[in-house]
Amino acid sequence: MVRMRVSVACSQFPPTRSGYARVAYETDMGLERLGYDVSVVTENSGCRRIWNLPYLDGEGREIIRKSDVVVVIGPSPPFTEQVCRYAASHGIPVIYITNAFVGLASYLDNVLFRALDAIYERLFYRRMLERCRIVFAQTSSFARHLGLKRTVYVCPFGIRSLPKPPAMRREKRALFVGQFRDYKGIKVLLRAAREMKRSGTVVPIDIAGSGPRLEWMLKYIARNSLDFVRVHVSPDDEELAALYALDSVFVLPSVSAESFGFVVVESASMGMKVVTSDLPGLEEVCRKVGGTVVRRRDPKALASAILRAVNDHVPTVVDISEFSWERNIQVLSNAITAVAREMGREVENVPVSNPE
Repeated sequence: MVRMRVSVACSQFPPTRSGYARVAYETDMGLERLGYDVSVVTENSGCRRIWNLPYLDGEGREIIRKSDVVVVIGPSPPFTEQVCRYAASHGIPVIYITNAFVGLASYLDNVLFRALDAIYERLFYRRMLERCRIVFAQTSSFARHLGLKRTVYVCPFGIRSLPKPPAMRREKRALFVGQFRDYKGIKVLLRAAREMKRSGTVVPIDIAGSGPRLEWMLKYIARNSLDFVRVHVSPDDEELAALYALDSVFVLPSVSAESFGFVVVESASMGMKVVTSDLPGLEEVCRKVGGTVVRRRDPKALASAILRAVNDHVPTVVDISEFSWERNIQVLSNAITAVAREMGREVENVPVSNPE
């Protein structure tokens, strides 16, 4: 018996702070703990960027060629398509962990790319998923939303452990954590803040993260005199933990490209009320943690939901046991083992359990 050689291909990896980077890191570490021989194909290690787009390079192809199985975390065009095509050309099976497609229009903050995004998603992304050996999504609703003719297996991501925050009394404040990009609903949140000001009943809002919309946000806040909105740029984990402990409501009003929402589960685990938009995947996670779902792109509905949530004094107690990285990696390991057996391989790191 031999150790399975697994390549994990993702365009982002720590120290980059993003959902993709977190999934890639946890997948790498988790599979190594189970005894797999893991190599990572990522930026500066098999992946390079041209005009901010990721491409598979010669080093990445060499890593994949030596692999028994490739685990792709995407989509990140054209990198993920190149990885899948190259693996297929060498008869190497691909297990695809799929997330919502952000799109160039949002990622590059240029609406001119919307038509190209739609063509890519319909003609390339979904066809690529149909050809992979196994496909995973994080929620049932997002798996259905993909509209594939094949089986999509569902296994939620886990959440990280944040530093223990200082003891403090919760205030009637709302918190957003995420990238400052259009698809995260930043504009909707600030318009909801403006609606609150017009109504005469405001809730202080903390916005934490980083991204290309920072300058626009600061100008919008100043122009509309939203002095109850505070922006925290690139907070570290201790600062985030303190915000989670201080504020009473977490808000994620994403308008597209959100299939899970790490921060939704993290905030609920810290005892916060949760308000999100009704995107497939995100809505499902929000309801699982007892949150409130509102129509996307509706500032008035969002403002009303935030006001109701900060005045809801019923303690939040949620079961987040299904959001476990240990369980997630075990399910992925089961999939790798199944693929290995299809290939006629006997491997030494066969899982001892078989989670659903």
